Amino acid sequence: MAHRTSTLSHRMKLAQSVGLVVVLVALAACGGESETATTAAPTTTAAPATTVAPTTTAAPAATVAPTTTAAPATTAAPSLTVTDGSGREITLDRPAERIVCLEDNCTDLTSDLGIVPVAQHRGGAWGTAAAYYGDAAADIPIIGDRTSVEELAAFEPDLIIARVGQEEVRDAVEMVAPVY
Repeated sequence: MAHRTSTLSHRMKLAQSVGLVVVLVALAACGGESETATTAAPTTTAAPATTVAPTTTAAPAATVAPTTTAAPATTAAPSLTVTDGSGREITLDRPAERIVCLEDNCTDLTSDLGIVPVAQHRGGAWGTAAAYYGDAAADIPIIGDRTSVEELAAFEPDLIIARVGQEEVRDAVEMVAPVY
């Protein structure tokens, strides 16, 4: 029975990690959007040519209108909707830049994507080593199991990553930021 529970726990962690990678890769891809400028083709208008009268006075042959350039077009970043391991659907209107990690695997995955979390759960403190985040590791605050909602809000996160099974924690912190 212990082996079956261990295997089930391992599969849940693996499924959660895969889901987390998908979300973080999608978020990183959303960050690469750029604005595209569109320029209208110049327009010229020629006035009708006038003929020269028998006298020696000539009128101008053509008139050129000023060119017009359209304003650059802006592209809004698309929103991203995902379903997490607990079956909850979350939507981000823009790529998450400020992530709080309440899950140990979050640190490993964010470092692989070049994202430095604004706070890290103490259980994942191994991930704040300079090998993962370079000099930025020293600036990542370590938070404990009893961190209050107010303390989490102070980090101003765009996304909080928690583990499946932390439903009470998730329900409490969802008012601060979306929880994956």
